[in-house]
Amino acid sequence: MADELEELWKKLTFTEEEDTGIELDSRSTSAARKMGKYCVVMKILSQRSINVDALRKKLRILWKPNKGVQIAELEEELFLVEFGDEKDKKKVLDMCPWSYEKQLVLIQEFEGELTPKEIEVKWAPF
Repeated sequence: MADELEELWKKLTFTEEEDTGIELDSRSTSAARKMGKYCVVMKILSQRSINVDALRKKLRILWKPNKGVQIAELEEELFLVEFGDEKDKKKVLDMCPWSYEKQLVLIQEFEGELTPKEIEVKWAPF
């Protein structure tokens, strides 16, 4: 199997258009910051698997966002949370710490310079 993949890899070529690089300028960074303005990275410290749909429902009830909230699972126990506006985000951050099913929920602001998986989520204010 590995030999077959290696042979296929050797045959892979790019067209001239596909081979061009991608340049990111300051507008790209500012667009990422703008998108991340209403986002946080959330980690749930749990030994058990988390039902993501139940988590979404419970947090919407607890947080009562005025403009809505979207919760996307990045990997096990790590989530990207996007609020509809700055007020909802600030309210949730100001009311920390949070828990879900008696497990601590860590929340870290996301500002768009790092990918959500690169952000260290390791503490909560008490």
